[in-house]
Amino acid sequence: MEEERVNKPSPSLRQSFAQACPYYMSIGMTFDEFWYKESWRTIVYRRADDIRFEKDDMARWLNGRYVYEAIGRLSPVLNWGSKTGKAEPYLDLPFTKQAKPEEQQKTQREYEEAEIANAKILMSNLRRQFKNRPKLE
Repeated sequence: MEEERVNKPSPSLRQSFAQACPYYMSIGMTFDEFWYKESWRTIVYRRADDIRFEKDDMARWLNGRYVYEAIGRLSPVLNWGSKTGKAEPYLDLPFTKQAKPEEQQKTQREYEEAEIANAKILMSNLRRQFKNRPKLE
């Protein structure tokens, strides 16, 4: 059994690329880009596909949440044993617009602090680079 695995030839590099080509073409890469352009483009296309999937997944989840919320607000009407039988009004704003002002201020402050920290790191790196460079005369 072990001998069969050792004697079995591994697929060539060209075969591996030929197997990967349809996937990259399905996410928008052209045949010429895959075979004749720089190889780093495959990383960009794969990351873009991951981002697109995450975005679509979030949209599907949000759609389900809206349906769940709508059915929940209609449940008094659908419940035969309910005495009131009045549905609650639907949301005035989308979920994303209903964030509390304190949370918005907190996230804005955190974002600004992160930007300041990144700018400090960048400036210190630039200062170090210019300090160590040879002087032109």
